[in-house]
Amino acid sequence: MRNIRVALWGFGAMGSGIGKMIASKEGLVISGVCDRWDKLIGQEVYSYLGIERGDRPPVIITGDITGVVRKDLCDIVILATDSFVEAQYD
Repeated sequence: MRNIRVALWGFGAMGSGIGKMIASKEGLVISGVCDRWDKLIGQEVYSYLGIERGDRPPVIITGDITGVVRKDLCDIVILATDSFVEAQYD
């Protein structure tokens, strides 16, 4: 059975916590992460989380969701953006 590829949209307190949980589960793999915070963009997910990557491929945090949510890259997407809709708009 192949791993379920999980993309995370939002990588703040909730998204990174979910990422740690996914990384600890057999059968799940983080396939991509998108966040709009400049401090996170370009960082490697497992390094940022303080988790050994092992033989998992590196995952770089991006600000472009279209490069993360694609049929060929993920099976499911977890939305972990801000709880307040107004906060999502500049």
